[in-house]
Amino acid sequence: MPKAIENSSHKHPAFPNMSLFAHSKSEHGQANWYLRVTFSRSEQSVRSLKYPYIPNDEGNRLEADKKAIKVYYELDKRRQQGLSNKRQSLLKLLVYPVRAYGTN
Repeated sequence: MPKAIENSSHKHPAFPNMSLFAHSKSEHGQANWYLRVTFSRSEQSVRSLKYPYIPNDEGNRLEADKKAIKVYYELDKRRQQGLSNKRQSLLKLLVYPVRAYGTN
């Protein structure tokens, strides 16, 4: 689970179950915005917005908010349709059809 950079966390005012935070994969690497959505105690999704984090820049945070809302609606739509929001690896996606339909 990505860890938030200090003072980068932000709860969205209109969506109480949605929060934004910045995370950097390395100590001095490029930090990006991430979205965390909590639908229930056992159902939480974290997604990278693939948008660079600029500390103390309100315009940057507002743009991240816009991107986050789009991802939030996609996650919520999948949940309402009864689909999982868990990420699948390419290997799992390729192997599953073979197991489901056999090797014939």
